[in-house]
Formats: sequence, structure tokens, C-alpha cells
Amino acid sequence: MAVRLVALAAVLAVVALYCVFTAKRLDRLLAEQPVAWEGQKTVEHILPQNPEKGEWIEFAQTLRSSMRDTIGNLVLLTSRKNSSASNAPFAEKKKIYSGQGSTAAGKKRATYASAQELIGLPQWDLDAYEQRQMRHLSLLA
Repeated sequence: MAVRLVALAAVLAVVALYCVFTAKRLDRLLAEQPVAWEGQKTVEHILPQNPEKGEWIEFAQTLRSSMRDTIGNLVLLTSRKNSSASNAPFAEKKKIYSGQGSTAAGKKRATYASAQELIGLPQWDLDAYEQRQMRHLSLLA
């Protein structure tokens, strides 16, 4: 099982950015019920692709590179909410996901289960990422 999960992680790391279908499937599995989505769906990187400053710079470059485009670091959002989250610190991203952001898009609660599960996390670090990555890979396997 572990070998299968590692192989799946490698494949998903290559195509995750371009695979909204996988993110939608995962969201359905997380929600455990039929899901009707509105708006254009996009994949948001919790750890940003190109962090500029703040807490994201604390992640070593090799760590950022290895986790950036994996399913554990991705969340399904509308394009407007994705733009609002961008390179924001994790605490701000959680506000945006929960509908407490400062922009119009950030004031609407994200209905995607993959976003909702992040709201209760105190921080986005390697441990949170690894737990989420393994859970999502297990659901998709």
C-alpha cells in the first residue's frame, strides 16, 4: 500500500496543477455527499508557488519545491477566491476560506470541503502538509 501511495504521489506532483478534475473528485470524497459547485474552479496552492515574503520564505527551497504541486498542498477554490488568497499568510488564507476575508470574494465562505478542512489547522507546516497529503492520497487510491 505504501509503495502505491508513493507512486501516486509522484504522478500527482507532476500533474496536480493542471488537474482540477482530481481536485473535484477529492472534494466529493471529502464532503461524503453530492456536491454542486458554482463559479469557475481553480486549484490554489496553500504554500504559494512563488512566495514573496513572510512565513512562506521559512520553508526551505527544496521543501517548497517538493511539496508545492502535490495534492496535499492544493485546495479547490473559485478563481476569485484563489486570487484573494494568492501569497497571503496562512492565517489570512483561512479567513478567506471561511468567508472572513477583506475582499468581496474573501467574504463568501468557500463551499469546497478541501478548503473547509483547513480552517481548523493552527498553522501550515510540514506536519500538517504530510498528514493532509497522506489522507488525500489514501482517499484517491
